[in-house]
Amino acid sequence: MKNYLEILSRPVAAEKIGLFRIAFAFVLLLQAYHFYSIDFIQKDVLDPVMHFSYPGIGFIEVIDPIIMHGMLAMLFISSFAVLIGFIPRLFSLIYLLFFSYLFLLDKGYYNNHYYLICLLLLLFCFINSNVSLSIRKNTKRVNYKWEEALLLFQFAIVFIYAGLNKINQYWLFSREPIHHILEAKAISTGNQWWMSESIELLMVWGGMLFDLFIIPLLLWKKTRMIGVILFVFFNGINSILFYEIGEIGIFPLLMLSSLILFFPAKSINNFLHRFTSYRSATAYLEADRFYFSILGKSVLILYLILQLTIPIRHHLYEGNVDYTGEGQRFAW
Repeated sequence: MKNYLEILSRPVAAEKIGLFRIAFAFVLLLQAYHFYSIDFIQKDVLDPVMHFSYPGIGFIEVIDPIIMHGMLAMLFISSFAVLIGFIPRLFSLIYLLFFSYLFLLDKGYYNNHYYLICLLLLLFCFINSNVSLSIRKNTKRVNYKWEEALLLFQFAIVFIYAGLNKINQYWLFSREPIHHILEAKAISTGNQWWMSESIELLMVWGGMLFDLFIIPLLLWKKTRMIGVILFVFFNGINSILFYEIGEIGIFPLLMLSSLILFFPAKSINNFLHRFTSYRSATAYLEADRFYFSILGKSVLILYLILQLTIPIRHHLYEGNVDYTGEGQRFAW
């Protein structure tokens, strides 16, 4: 553990996290616009006569309509502030609080990418994301390896657990829910091509293999470009497949933004220099290293343990999670 913490404390170029902050904040802005475009606050929050609360947090209730609409306005303001790098920790916290409140009002709102947004916003409350590419001049010079690694870890968890969850008879042999999804797509589009055996098999087995191996493909330099092509293709297909038959929303864009984290800092810097006059710092001092406090180490380790264990908590409950639903949410 000491050796890992030593590696994680090393300074790294700040442009990668700065660029990811911009991409992520743009997705947050689109999410706020999506809520506005479908009149989410009025139709889904205020109009329903009752909401289905999560166990243990039934105290989260709808409040004054003016405040509810004000929350949506704050989502726009907060995401724009994060995008330009204006006190991003504070505005990430504000977006997190309001978005989490709306998200947790009703179990029916649940989406994996809403949960992922909340987790990334939580990380942004601790990560110093405006060292570079920011409207405000930051006194710090660098980011740290732990900040990059934590973001990568969060995205890796999504894919790896999604892949592991697909290794079961219902996904691989009954081909559910893919068969149902393709059937709905065929009806929606009037194109029976979606119901072909080859498409179904490709999505069932290709989806599982993609989730299990895309992270190693992106991390290894020799296979990174293959991984990028597959990643773009996969998210493009998801956008087409779920268009008008499911709520996938900004999920493909959110996942595509994560590609920034898999490229080395040198590639990011060359990209920025090619299109702008931006120059990055090239040398770091020993004083730039990060020193973990005991509290910092404990919080980091606790977060990692929770993210590894929460998705498999359904093994603590009786019955099949696909039928009981216990432990199904927050588990990718």
